[in-house]
Amino acid sequence: MSRLRFARIWRWFLAAAMAIQGAAFALDLLQREWAQACLPLACAGLVAHVMRWNARTIAALEKRNRPRPDYARIATLEREIYGKDGS
Repeated sequence: MSRLRFARIWRWFLAAAMAIQGAAFALDLLQREWAQACLPLACAGLVAHVMRWNARTIAALEKRNRPRPDYARIATLEREIYGKDGS
């Protein structure tokens, strides 16, 4: 599995973890467990940080893996059109 595919799958896992932390926070508030509600909130902050890092990693991998132009082929085609000296 490529690093890019793994990072995209990991992003879905992190989104699910964020949803679970949000649900745990809501349930703790409904039970009026104010001190206990801080833990899911802190975990959600940590997951948000990891999600941001993951998004940067995905962007860097996509930038690195994008197709590059074949400059040698372009130069060959230009020589055919404009001639050897470019005039």
